[in-house]
Formats: sequence, C-alpha cells, structure tokens
Amino acid sequence: MPLGIVNDSDFNRELVKLGIINDEPNGQVIDIVRGRGAAREIPVSIREIIAEEAINKAGTGSEIARTFGVSPSSVSAYKHGATSTASYNSPDNDLQDHTNRIKEKITGRARSRLMMALKEITPDKLVSAKVRDLAGIAKDMSAVVKNMEPNGPLIDNSTKVVVYRPHMREESEFEVITVNE
Repeated sequence: MPLGIVNDSDFNRELVKLGIINDEPNGQVIDIVRGRGAAREIPVSIREIIAEEAINKAGTGSEIARTFGVSPSSVSAYKHGATSTASYNSPDNDLQDHTNRIKEKITGRARSRLMMALKEITPDKLVSAKVRDLAGIAKDMSAVVKNMEPNGPLIDNSTKVVVYRPHMREESEFEVITVNE
C-alpha cells in the first residue's frame, strides 16, 4: 500500500471508512479556569506564599514545588514576581509588590544588623583581632542589603545580548585549485 500526503478532510474520511472514528460531531466546549495546558490555575494567595517561601529559602525550588504541587519553574517565576517564566519581563504588579515587601523586610533586618556590627567596630576594638570578624559581618550584611533591594529606576540588571555579524569573505579571497580531468 503506497503512502502519501493527504489533507485533513481526506484523512478523516478514511478514518470513518475504517471505523476508527465516526463522522458525527460529538465535541463539547467546556469553559474552565486553567493555567497552561492541563495545569490548574494557582490562586494569587498561594503564589504569594510560594514566593515568600522561596525568598526566605525555606527549601530548594524543587522541594517547594513538590510541597505546593507546582513546577520548579513556577516557583522561580513567583519568586521574581511573575506568574510564569514567560512573563518574567512583565511581572504581575500585585505579586511583584508582595515580593518587594518581603525583600524590603529582609533588607531592613540586614541593615539593622549591619549598623550594630559597624557600631561594634570602635577604636578600642580596632586594636584587637576580632575586628576582622566584625568586618566580615558588616561585609556579609551589606551584601544581603545589596542583593535584596528591589531594583530602582536607575539600576538596570537586564540581560544584554550582543550579536556579532561574521566577516563575509569574497570569492576572490580564496585560493583556486584547478583540477584537470
């Protein structure tokens, strides 16, 4: 039996002849709220909890995903204020505000600890060896503050892609080899 390319209507007609499908339309449209594909829509309140758990490092992304029954990519998206990895560049405003409030709370605590550590670095303690420990705490807390602050309007942390055009060579630049037959 030869194989060939047929259009959809011819293909369906052959399936009806073979009894694989019947030609009566029996489809039904059901309007349900879902996420992508067969996945269910995750409520906003659950997204916020997942984001908070991810920001507070309550476990790895896969552990949090398993706990809440979502994908690890969803955990990552919620942590960044987006509803999916496809919407990273246009995050959900409410979810973004929630994640920013969590980060600001952490930043405030880190600033407080940073100031306490800096206050402990007194001229008297500069003589002792423990100042290295206090400087390490101050450095670590400043890194936390820097990493947890939401991006300001003047900070651009976007990914930049540079594409270089390859150098085009002319045919005359190549060596010609003549073959006699």
